[in-house]
Amino acid sequence: MGMSGAKGKVYYIEDSCPPVAWTVPSGSAVAYTDDVTKFDLEDSVMVEEYGHDKSGGWQDACAGTRRVQVNLEAKVAPANADGAGGVSAISAGKVLYLQLYPFGATGTCAATPVAGYALIKQVSYTYDQQTGKAIGYTATVVSRGPWTGLDDGSAWGGFECDCAA
Repeated sequence: MGMSGAKGKVYYIEDSCPPVAWTVPSGSAVAYTDDVTKFDLEDSVMVEEYGHDKSGGWQDACAGTRRVQVNLEAKVAPANADGAGGVSAISAGKVLYLQLYPFGATGTCAATPVAGYALIKQVSYTYDQQTGKAIGYTATVVSRGPWTGLDDGSAWGGFECDCAA
């Protein structure tokens, strides 16, 4: 399932270690936030393909580990662009918490966000040529733990297929 939107928040997590309960970060756990201006989200699942004695020579498949990948564009918050240390902290390998509001059927943003922790796979910045300060960035991130706002995930198990005829 893919979805797009133009509204959301990036929460930079200082220590890159989300809590065991995967709760929404708050307080001192959040170093700063930036505004998302555009995103594309792809929800996918790893697939185990195989054959067995009941498949009649046809391939069978089971859903395994779920994965979300997001390509996003964000504005650097002014407080982070003036040398506060924020910009240099967002780099590949760091952890973010994202709240993204996909476009609804009517073109408006959804009321409930798609949200979860994500590991930065790649990031690049846009700089103001007059001041030299970062003003925005694009990033590709992948899920780290469960995400909310997609579906309940009950279709995803972990390669434990029941091949009962």
